[in-house]
Amino acid sequence: MKKFIAVILSLVLSLILAELFSRFVIGYPEHMTNRKYVLCPQYPMFSTLTLHAPYYRFWNVEGGNNVYEKNNLGLPGGDVDTAGIKQNIIILGDSYMEAESVPRDSVSTSYLTAYIKSNSFKYNVINAGCATFDPYTLWFRLKLFERTYKPSFVILVLEAFYENNLAPYELPLSFLPDENFGKEIHASSLLRIVNYARTNSSFLNLISKYFAQKKDDKIKEENKNLMPDQKTAVYKDGKKSELLPESLKQCLLKYRDDYGEKFIAIGTCPDSEENSVLEEYCRTNGIKFEFSNDVLVPENRFKGSGHLN
Repeated sequence: MKKFIAVILSLVLSLILAELFSRFVIGYPEHMTNRKYVLCPQYPMFSTLTLHAPYYRFWNVEGGNNVYEKNNLGLPGGDVDTAGIKQNIIILGDSYMEAESVPRDSVSTSYLTAYIKSNSFKYNVINAGCATFDPYTLWFRLKLFERTYKPSFVILVLEAFYENNLAPYELPLSFLPDENFGKEIHASSLLRIVNYARTNSSFLNLISKYFAQKKDDKIKEENKNLMPDQKTAVYKDGKKSELLPESLKQCLLKYRDDYGEKFIAIGTCPDSEENSVLEEYCRTNGIKFEFSNDVLVPENRFKGSGHLN
């Protein structure tokens, strides 16, 4: 009996020490309850969409082991005035747009918000960027956001052609949402218990995040194995030609058809030739397009090749 009590006491003490270390030494945040919605059930990586709680706090290691937070909508960037301003600029992109490795006042959309305010324009800037998302799945993400935030403008930031990301989708692309699209997925009783524990313990939240990441990595690996082999880029006279994937063309045309003059595509590809290919296609098809060859240069990225710093 004494040994059993000693084991229990040792276990409890270990958990207390682990909690103190997680909370006060490394500063790992507690869990904050999120909402989950049906997005694209036919694609495991994008079957659901998670919206974070306001001022959701999270750990990021790329910028040097820091805890950052989202804004009042649970999104990247500065706070959004949903009460006083009704016109919205929704910005779409991948992890470069989401920018989880910098403080929220250093996210690109925060600078745009500051510029808009300094010129007395009345627009909210809503950063709907999300890691791993591509122009196709971003379209569904946009449609879900649109239910709450009607866009005055939609800006799609492209930092690549997304050949690998778009490869698993069957052509022609279907932009018809699933019958359960946007339906909120309520947590099971077990998950509510787990979330309660995570909400009150940095250590348990850390452990839970580890297993969740392992699960995500497994899904990504399985999806990668389903991707068809990509053709090597074609060069003629030292230049690329016919490189824009058909799936990306269909996405751009869909955005144009749905939003017309409200839609703007932005090219930030590190390869200037890719920006040129995008510019030519958008100009030919009546899509507003701007680009910069100087955004994703090595001096603007962590260790010269990571995300924007």
